[in-house]
Amino acid sequence: MSNYKEYLDSWSIGRLSIPTIFLILIFISAFLTYFKFSFLSQIYLILFTFVSAYQIISIAGKIGLAYLGRFATFVMVPALFLFDLNWIQITMICTFVEITGGVATDILFGRKIAQLSNIPSKTVRRYQFFGLIVCCLLVGIIFWNLINHFKLGSFELFAQRAQTRALLININKFNTTLMLMGAAFGGILHYFKLNPMLVLGGLLMPLNVSMGLITGGLCAKFTKNKERWFPLWSGVFAGQSIWMAISAFKFF
Repeated sequence: MSNYKEYLDSWSIGRLSIPTIFLILIFISAFLTYFKFSFLSQIYLILFTFVSAYQIISIAGKIGLAYLGRFATFVMVPALFLFDLNWIQITMICTFVEITGGVATDILFGRKIAQLSNIPSKTVRRYQFFGLIVCCLLVGIIFWNLINHFKLGSFELFAQRAQTRALLININKFNTTLMLMGAAFGGILHYFKLNPMLVLGGLLMPLNVSMGLITGGLCAKFTKNKERWFPLWSGVFAGQSIWMAISAFKFF
């Protein structure tokens, strides 16, 4: 029992030293200053990102899902009214919150799996740190190639969640009458127990993607054991992503 407790203690984050915390805050502040965030907006973003990341991993540890977009919205919307931000800064707020929460959740899941597999915590920490470095070095190159070869908003790279976020960013430019009509229509859908977000997603998605999802949903109605086919379709989606990356880099 004592060895088990010692093993669990080895997985704790531990207390960071004051110099380490100071260096992290300096790095974050320099990054945000580059994008012309005010001092108060930086304090707001760091504080609420910390709170959001804690809540994200707490919920993810219980149900296995990370609500990144919702908490990014919780941080973004008050910032729209509290500070004079341009669209680039608002985008950076959403990106900052979602990346922080996503990395924290990924580390949490990875260490839990390693704990169940009796893998030493030091080994996992080392490989996770290595993975973060590789991701930071390559993700910019990958996105640059994808965006330049497929273009955001195209059939191949429609970026549905990004377009949904853009609607929230431009909320102050909406037509009030149309917003009220949309709210009424959403109420009607809710009355018939239909998710209004499905309609919004369909409006933002390309037609070929929407038709594929509709066809897949209809086929699933006639399938008794849906979970049996999950690995197959996961492989299909993964193969499509790999092919997009190959198609982008073959012109690099």
